[in-house]
This record gives sequence, structure tokens and C-alpha cells, in this order.
Amino acid sequence: MPNWPRGLPDARAGTFAHRDRVCRTAAWACRTSVGHNHRPVHFRRPPEAGRLHKADLDAADGLLVAKDNPRAFDGYRSVANDRTALIGVISGQIQHRTALQNAIQPERLRIFATQAEAANAVAAGVVHAYASAALAHRGYLSRRPDAPLHVVDVPAVEKQPAPGAFALAKGSATLLQRVDLCLSDLLGSPWHGEMMSGYGFSDTDIDRLL
Repeated sequence: MPNWPRGLPDARAGTFAHRDRVCRTAAWACRTSVGHNHRPVHFRRPPEAGRLHKADLDAADGLLVAKDNPRAFDGYRSVANDRTALIGVISGQIQHRTALQNAIQPERLRIFATQAEAANAVAAGVVHAYASAALAHRGYLSRRPDAPLHVVDVPAVEKQPAPGAFALAKGSATLLQRVDLCLSDLLGSPWHGEMMSGYGFSDTDIDRLL
């Protein structure tokens, strides 16, 4: 495991769960810096991001809905048009903003802390859809084939597939260099494959994104 930038937890001797938390910590730190300070930034690819291809439909958003899609949702706007529908999102994820941009009213949004909480809320009828990355939904269902849930792909007109990135303040040359070094060692490594398999990515998916 490569050396992580100073200020982030050291994952070299950690367990798989700990190393996963390191990646989440780095992403959270970058989101917080940009979101609260509005500073000029550099962007660097996180472990799950890469160059997108038009065929990479699973990089787009998706809605997790009840089995057989009883409300016939086909994207964010169909949720917006169903005046009684509630939609779940994960705290801090871009899908929160995307839902609002597609005319879903704030009072119809429900915020959850984890993927499991949001998916369980759909299964229980607490919300009628849960927005996240389509591939993340499929990865979740691949580990729970009996779950009464279904994935709806959001059309590109509502949300174009886009890679993620870590954001670092300009002027942080040493930090930028160390993050680049860390990512160059991590991307495509066995640990990268192990970590991403937990989110539904196969080796083929990873190879296509690098």
C-alpha cells in the first residue's frame, strides 16, 4: 500500500475495512474543503474514477425502486411528476443536488447515512426510490439476489455520467505530489480490485475505467 499524504489515516498496515475508510476519509476531506471554502483547486482521480466511455452506462445515476417498478419511474423527472413520491439520497452525495435540479422538491427528499439504510427504506416503502450510481445499486443487489428491489437507469438527458475526483487547494504542491504518487501506486493494484469489488465492480469494469 502506498504512503498516504500527511493528515490522512495510514492504511499500510490496516485491515480491508480500515483501508476502505481511508479512501472515504480522503474523499470527505476534499469535499469539505471545496464545499465550505470555495477555494481554487486541483482535481485528481479517486480509486473508483477514470476516463469515461459512452458505453459505460453503469457510470450513470440510477434509481433503486421496488420490484417490478410499480410507479413506473424512468428517471428523476418521473419521480418529480409523481406528487406523492419520496426519494432517498445519501448524505453528501451529488445525487441530492441532481434530484433538486430535476424539479424534485426538497420536502420530498429523505437523507440517509448509508446505502443499506436507503435500500431498506425502499424495500419497506418508506421512500419510493433511492438515487445513487446505477453500478452501486447493481453491486448491492448482486449480493442480495432475493431483495424485492429493481434498478432503473437515469437517462443521460437528466444526468450525464461523470467521473469523480479528489480536490486539493492550489498551492499545496507537496500534498498534490504525494496524492498523485499514492494514486499511481493504488490504481489497478490488487488492493484496488479488492476494494472496488465490494461496490459491484468487476476486474473488467476497473480495466475499462483506468
